Amino acid sequence: MLKYHSLRDKVFSLKNLYAAFKHVKKNKGKAGLDRVSIKQFESNLDVNIMSIHQELKTAIYNPAPVLRVYIPKGRHDKRPLGIPIVKDRIVQQAFRQIIEPIFEKGFSDNSFGFRPDRCCHDAIKRLEQYKQEGYTSVLDADIMAFYDTIPHKLIMDSLREKIADGWVLNSIENMLKAGVMEDGIVHETNKGTPQGGVISPLLANLIGNIIDKELEKAGYKFVRYADDFVVMTKTKDELPAALSYVKEIIAGKLGMKLSEDKTKLTNFKRGFRFLGYDFKGKYKGISTKSLNKLKSLS
Repeated sequence: MLKYHSLRDKVFSLKNLYAAFKHVKKNKGKAGLDRVSIKQFESNLDVNIMSIHQELKTAIYNPAPVLRVYIPKGRHDKRPLGIPIVKDRIVQQAFRQIIEPIFEKGFSDNSFGFRPDRCCHDAIKRLEQYKQEGYTSVLDADIMAFYDTIPHKLIMDSLREKIADGWVLNSIENMLKAGVMEDGIVHETNKGTPQGGVISPLLANLIGNIIDKELEKAGYKFVRYADDFVVMTKTKDELPAALSYVKEIIAGKLGMKLSEDKTKLTNFKRGFRFLGYDFKGKYKGISTKSLNKLKSLS
């Protein structure tokens, strides 16, 4: 298999760093631990970019811990988000711009989350296409605390399949192990990739791709968007086998767990929710939960 050796100079090139800043600025986001906002960073942009350029040129990158905040999830739960400082977001984006194209071409056609030129609506279209083809029984799968529990070794092994540049690998490992600051205390991070990290969606897709490849090997129809996925069969009798196969992948290949209470065997008639849409019989509509979320944002 083709391996990529000299990526470092591509990562720290000024052109790549300026493009990374542009992307981070467009995505907005709050200041991290150092309290430097995007606007403040931009007020001295050339000096700041040159400083990152020099740092990446001379050493393995050592990021600051991420700031842990909690955002509402559903009515009662909260979801942890990690906010890296602006400088670290730019560095993560600079890495992502170079390594994403290397892996992107090997990703499954049934994976739609956080990928170039693919979106939630494409995933819904694929789901409806399979329904039309007669795949109306559904395993609605949910991986327990997906982002928080991905083993670092799994991420690094997946990266090593195509990348042989030690500086890139070590720098990304440092990003994973940067730690989390919560209530003034820095906690070690020895597993997971923080939701909120710019490079996290790509790293999560590397792990999701392991699931995709196994499902493809077994001939299953499925649609995945990041850690949300459904496996579809033509009859309900095939669902228990699909469930035990998925459990085997999640536990055996990933060392993770399916959420017992959120994973369901269902069908279009009985209904289920996927990516903010409710499906029931011929009905498809934005779920009440998603509508309420939209209202709260407006």
